[in-house]
Amino acid sequence: MRERPALVAAARRERRRLGKRLRALRTERELTQADAAEAVGVHPVHISRLESGEANATISTLVALAIAYRVALRDLFE
Repeated sequence: MRERPALVAAARRERRRLGKRLRALRTERELTQADAAEAVGVHPVHISRLESGEANATISTLVALAIAYRVALRDLFE
């Protein structure tokens, strides 16, 4: 199956946008990546990769991040 370049590019842009939002929320709460990782139950490298848009987030990770950052799940996507 061939990937559609436009779809792949759009997904990459959305991952980067989500990553910027995650980083902003984390820094607003004065958490390090290690603090956030511990609260969520993932490795700090995973937090870094999410914030840079390099990794895909699972629903479980997004829910855990929303809880850790004390925001509604939808607020991760603003």
